This record gives sequence, C-alpha cells and structure tokens, in this order.
Amino acid sequence: MTEMIKFKCGDWYSSGLRALMNEFPDDECFIMDLLDCPIKFSMGKLPGLTTLSNLFVLYIIARQYNEKGKNILEIGTNRGKSSYTMATAAPRANLTSLEIEKDNWLVAKRIHETGKVAESITVPPVKTNLLLIDSAKYLASYEGPNLDMVFVDGDHGDGVLIDAEWWNHLNIGGCILFHDYHGMFPKVIEAIERLEKLCGREPDIQLLTDCCMAGFYKEKGDKKWRTRVSSTSRSTKVVPEKPLDLPDS
Repeated sequence: MTEMIKFKCGDWYSSGLRALMNEFPDDECFIMDLLDCPIKFSMGKLPGLTTLSNLFVLYIIARQYNEKGKNILEIGTNRGKSSYTMATAAPRANLTSLEIEKDNWLVAKRIHETGKVAESITVPPVKTNLLLIDSAKYLASYEGPNLDMVFVDGDHGDGVLIDAEWWNHLNIGGCILFHDYHGMFPKVIEAIERLEKLCGREPDIQLLTDCCMAGFYKEKGDKKWRTRVSSTSRSTKVVPEKPLDLPDS
C-alpha cells in the first residue's frame, strides 16, 4: 500500500492550523496548498462553521484520492463547505454527499452547481453528487462501488455507530475520518475506540483541536465493523450550525 499521510497534532489549547504547520515543517507543498488553493479565497465566503484547520485536514487527505475512479463519500452535507473542500482537492474523484435537511441541501446544491453563494458573492463551481437522503437508508441499499474516503459528520448520537459501518465499504488504503471527536459527543469517541480495537492501533489521523478529527486507513487484515445499536436509532440528523442569513437565489 502506498504510504499515506498520517499524523497526530494539536491540543485543546493550541491553534489547529499552527499545529498542522508544525507537523509538516519540511513539506512546503502543504503550506503552499494552504496558501494557494482556492479554499483560501472561498472558505470565508461559504456558509458553515468548519474551521480552517479542519478544512486543511480534509484537503490534504482527499487529494490523495484525486484520481479517476476513486470514490469519496460524505455523511452530513450541511451547507456544503466540507464537500466543497474535498471536491476542490480531488476534482478527478467521484464525490457523493448525503443530507437529510432540505434547506441545507438546496443551499449546498446551488453553491456547488452555480458557485453563487449570495447576490454579490460567488466561488468556482465544483462537481459533486449531493443526495437528499438518510445515510442509514442509503447504506441499507448500497451495492457499490467500494469507497476510498468517507467523512462522517452527520448524526453525533447513536447514528454515528451506524455510519461507522461504511468502514466495511472502504478499499484497502481507503480512509474513514470522523469530525467532532471530543467529549461533547461520546458516541463519536465510542466509534473511534471501537475502530481502535478492530484495527489494533491508534487512529492514523488525529487533530486534537478546533472541533477535533480522527480517522483510520484500512489495512489488509482489519476486521469488519458490526453495529450494536437498534435499527430504530438509524438517523443522520446533522448537528445544527449557527443560522446564516443567505438569499435563496
């Protein structure tokens, strides 16, 4: 398997962006990507509370899969900031994002397809497949293809233990990454701890600041995920963000 980007950096009292820059002091490409990629110019225009350090992690992980035939899945589109970042990083890949709130879905769809954020604010359009569907229902009927990256940022309760089943659909070398890996969301921590036991190792990716993220690359021999929660708990309701006044067109 090609050597993938792995790191553990940051803490509750540090800047996530500074921690990432300290983690890769000799890799000018990371810093240049951060400064020069379109996210610098568009991230401030896009609705959502995802921090720059979180977007940076998504960008450097997703770009590893910037190849035709690679497949990326996001659970929880919200208004499309994270999926915009991944689509910018990996424009050759197929990116699908799932959302259950119609208002969020419509905003993300407009921005991604037209680049129009508001009357006088535009960004470059990106190619994504945004679906208005519960991730558990999508999972139950999913027949492929296998995935190369999964970003889990939907239901932060029992539903995250359902969404962790996407681990079983990852290719070897694929990555599953969880957002909001901290004490406010114990079920997210539980999902990571269970994956640690399945894999027999700590997370390959850990950003321990700015909402925190953790994830694993799938290796040959890793065990399958088995869900323990009731099917009635299946939900992907997105953790609400601070409302943002945006025109519909």
